[in-house]
Amino acid sequence: MVEVDSRTAYADGVAFVTVTVRNPQTTAQRVRLRCSGPTWAPQRGGLSAPAWNGDSWEAVIAPGRCRGLGFAVPVEKPERAAELVEVVSVDRARDFEVDTVQPEAIVAALDAWSPTTDIVTRNR
Repeated sequence: MVEVDSRTAYADGVAFVTVTVRNPQTTAQRVRLRCSGPTWAPQRGGLSAPAWNGDSWEAVIAPGRCRGLGFAVPVEKPERAAELVEVVSVDRARDFEVDTVQPEAIVAALDAWSPTTDIVTRNR
C-alpha cells in the first residue's frame, strides 16, 4: 500500500494542501486520489496539470519513490488535511506505464526554460 501524507495551510478562506505520496513497494503503483470540495488544481497556460482530472489526481509512482502534489480548496472553516484527500485506488502499474516514470523520461518531458531578457543583463 502507498503512504499518503498531507498538510494544510489556511489563508483568507482558502486551504492550500500539499500531499506526498510514497510507494514503498517493489513494483510501480498507479495511484488515484480524490479531493473534497471544489478543487483548484495547478494550471499551466490555463489548463490543469496533466495528472489532474476535475477533483481527481492520478499518477504512476515508481518503486521506492515519492511524488508531491498540491492544490487549493475554498473553505469556510479550517478542516483537517486528511479530510480533504481520499485514496480512491492503488493498483500495480502495467509495464508500459512504468517507462513513463523513469527520472530520465520525466526530465526529457520538461519544457525548455530560460530567463526573460528583462532580468538578464549583458556585460560587454
